[in-house]
Amino acid sequence: MQTQIAAIAVDVNLLRADLRVVAKRSVATEQQVTRMPSDMDTLKASVAILKAKTRELEAQVEDAEAKLKVLHAGRSHFFQSPEAAWDWLEQNEETGKPDSLHRGSSGSPRGTAEVHTAAHRSNRRNLRKRSDFSLGPYPES
Repeated sequence: MQTQIAAIAVDVNLLRADLRVVAKRSVATEQQVTRMPSDMDTLKASVAILKAKTRELEAQVEDAEAKLKVLHAGRSHFFQSPEAAWDWLEQNEETGKPDSLHRGSSGSPRGTAEVHTAAHRSNRRNLRKRSDFSLGPYPES
């Protein structure tokens, strides 16, 4: 999940950089339109294309930022605070537990429901080990 967030954050930054470049080109093209009346139709078409590209990039930036917020909210709603979510994620990445959740006792892959249930059990076990964390609405198992 952390790699998804990092990838989306990188995408947002790249899209913002693209947006700045397109905006600069748009301004430069508009300035050319005022200086060169003979190519007015060609330049106006270029301006329209650049403005459309700008709107498209702005929409992509908004979508990427929305995905990033959803990922942050999705992970942190299980925890009392975002810091607890990050602590849990780092702890499980170090121990390799997320990978082990996807295997049954025989070593064969388990079904989605089993993985989901096992993940929640493992989350609760890991969180119970932390004395500074309360489980909230989740029942003890």
